Amino acid sequence: MKPFPSLLLLAGLLPGMVMAQAPAPTTAPVQVPTVVRDAYQGAWDAPASTGEARKEAVAEEAKAIGAQQVNLDGFRQQRNAALIRGRGELDADDRAVLLEQFKALEAQDPNGFDTHMAGYYLHFPTLEAFRHLDQAAARDGGRRELIAPRLVNAVRLGDRDGFERWGKALKERDQVAPGLFAAAKDLLLSVDRDAVLITAGEMDAYPTWALQATGQERRDVLVVDERLLSDPAYRQRVWQDARCNGPVPASDRALMAALPSASPRPIFLSMALGQRIDASWAAQLYVTGIAFRFSSTPVDNIPALELRWVDLRKPMDAGPLSSNYLVPASVLLKHYRSVGDEAGVARMERSLRAMAQQLKASSALYRTGVLQH
Repeated sequence: MKPFPSLLLLAGLLPGMVMAQAPAPTTAPVQVPTVVRDAYQGAWDAPASTGEARKEAVAEEAKAIGAQQVNLDGFRQQRNAALIRGRGELDADDRAVLLEQFKALEAQDPNGFDTHMAGYYLHFPTLEAFRHLDQAAARDGGRRELIAPRLVNAVRLGDRDGFERWGKALKERDQVAPGLFAAAKDLLLSVDRDAVLITAGEMDAYPTWALQATGQERRDVLVVDERLLSDPAYRQRVWQDARCNGPVPASDRALMAALPSASPRPIFLSMALGQRIDASWAAQLYVTGIAFRFSSTPVDNIPALELRWVDLRKPMDAGPLSSNYLVPASVLLKHYRSVGDEAGVARMERSLRAMAQQLKASSALYRTGVLQH
């Protein structure tokens, strides 16, 4: 069954998913562990905004920078707020403000831990980011702020020992939001055996990797971080691990588009990718849980989706990822209506209305025609 026309719109409406330069002090500032949370730790409460409202928020933050002491906490708070406003994306204005804050940190302590960690976040996912990460680790390798970035770096490099070490550390030490582990289990349940799963990053990839590293869960699944696909070496590794033939595509978009026909492994896209899913792929996407099967040949997704829906944990405390459960519920509801299954319609409407009420998404479902008055 192909997705109904408003499916990608629904996924987009209900998303998945940083001054003046200070003079250098005579001594390096004291640096303490950060208390700021990232998205995978539950930092998702700020409202998203777009257009002029977003520009005004960025301008206000830029004015405030000069009036406060610059540190890693401030940098990360600003970056997190910008990512929430942009639904996981930083625009040119956000990056300009973050660059100024990085310069201020660099002026205070050119080789400090805070400076290099800010450099990592500013330049991610380029090679420059990982050079800063290495320098931060050299300054203070025991800091908890290094755990998730070092896990990402291990994935980037294909370092299996590092993957095990930092995946376990993420699960045991880094305060991942509990709801995201439940969502990660559901994400793995949503894909077939030997799957290639393209993820958005922090909120879906990190807890999924941690489950694979600590509980040996679904080690058959190749979990790919879409953000890292801009790195040619990582693209080549993914192409090889997906058992594709032929030359490696020259860009991240080209690789993702080529995978369904080039790989013998089933290809899936995490719904957390949201608007990063190319709209031109819509006819090749089939809902299989909180992931899309990305297939160049038709897929009968309903039988597997019905079975998986019963087993999905459906956490409502997974931040924006909780909204992704509305998509498979909507697909099943549409299916039951189309075949005249009144019991199925009643059951799915109850589930969908209850979830929508908790997620404050009822109006969006009425607007897209999923729920009827």
